[in-house]
Amino acid sequence: MQKLINAVQNYAWGSHTALTELYGIANPDNLPMAELWMGAHPKSSSQILAADGQPRSLREVIDADKAALLGDKVCRPLW
Repeated sequence: MQKLINAVQNYAWGSHTALTELYGIANPDNLPMAELWMGAHPKSSSQILAADGQPRSLREVIDADKAALLGDKVCRPLW
């Protein structure tokens, strides 16, 4: 299991403090934080730390070895 580094989406209707208070997510620019995206979405993928300590896109990690990470059944085309 690896820790995800998730992307914050900043929209005007977000809170300046809620994600910091709930999850300790820094908000150095005091922007309204509206959503915390967890996953491999193309717009804003989560990151994981690679063996060398460098962050890597979860999307790229999955794309590199889908069958091993997700299983053959999940990777099979639906149609």
